[in-house]
Amino acid sequence: MIVVLGACTHAPASTPASTPASTHRGPVTGPGPATTAKPTGVKPTPTKPGDPVLPDIGCPVTSCAFHPGGGVYLTCLAGGAGVCFHYGAACTPPEGCMFDPSDRTYKTCKTAVEGTCAAWAGATCAPTTKCMVDPATGIYRHCDSPTNGRCPSYGAVCTP
Repeated sequence: MIVVLGACTHAPASTPASTPASTHRGPVTGPGPATTAKPTGVKPTPTKPGDPVLPDIGCPVTSCAFHPGGGVYLTCLAGGAGVCFHYGAACTPPEGCMFDPSDRTYKTCKTAVEGTCAAWAGATCAPTTKCMVDPATGIYRHCDSPTNGRCPSYGAVCTP
């Protein structure tokens, strides 16, 4: 059985002055006979803060999605087919355009608190991605022509 562990790094508040490259070339231990790694002449390249540890696998991209059942915005950790199926902590959409479940429109939020809007700015808006939750189904769908904080006609499903 082979187990691969990886981690997504996040940029630290301050960048270290230098990161030394690994130069270990000693014996490799583990199941089976011990072997000695032969130098290849290629030195490992240190990664920069924020680079994925396993670039071929990458890091999941999260988003801030409206939870139709809870009436709150939460970090979407995993989703597909127009829905989020694994939620995380409360969040606020980056552009401040939030869905108001009371009147089923998107509005600019003046004061956001724990994934909900405590005070609306009054103006209607549409997310910059035009990926909007359909109030009738709770599924995120693309809206070609958002009007007054609503979508008159939804298109294909989109990633929340």
